[in-house]
Amino acid sequence: MRRPARERHGGSTLAVGLVLVAMTLTACGRTGIAACDAPSVDKGPYVAKNEALLQSIPVYPGSTLVRDESAGQPTGTCPLENGPPYESYVTTHVYSTTVLIPKGEVVRYYRKVLAGKWHLQGSSVPGPGEPPYDSTFRRSNALLAITQYDTGWQIDVDYNIYGIRGT
Repeated sequence: MRRPARERHGGSTLAVGLVLVAMTLTACGRTGIAACDAPSVDKGPYVAKNEALLQSIPVYPGSTLVRDESAGQPTGTCPLENGPPYESYVTTHVYSTTVLIPKGEVVRYYRKVLAGKWHLQGSSVPGPGEPPYDSTFRRSNALLAITQYDTGWQIDVDYNIYGIRGT
C-alpha cells in the first residue's frame, strides 16, 4: 500500500524550505553580499525631518488626518527587494473630508499654494476633459507628492531623496 505524499517524503520538503531560507539569509548576511551589510539610514531622525517638512505644508481645508505612516525605501543593492537596508523613508499622511471633493480640486489647491516655493515635476495624464488626480513637486532635495482619491487624498514626502540619488 502506498503512503500519502506527505508521509513518503517525510521531512524533505521542510528541509528544502529551511535550506532556501538559510541561503537567502546568507546572501544578505554578514558573510554575503557586501552591499547588504550597509546600514540603513536611521529611521527616527529621517522621519522627524519628513514630519517637519509636512508641518510646513498647509492642509487642504476641511480635511482630517486618518493615517500617518513612514515606509523604508530599499537601496536596491540587496536581493530582498522590499527589505533593508533602507536609503530613505517616505512619510505619508492620508486625509479624508466630510464632503465630496470635485475631481482635481486638491491638486489644483496644492499647485496654487506651492507655486513659487516648489517646482511642479509632473502629474498623471488624465482622460480627455479630466483634471489631473496627482502631482509631484520638488524643492531642493525634497520630494512632495499629492494624490486625490474619491474619498480623500494623501501627501507623501521624502525630505532628501534627490540628495541621496544625486539628481
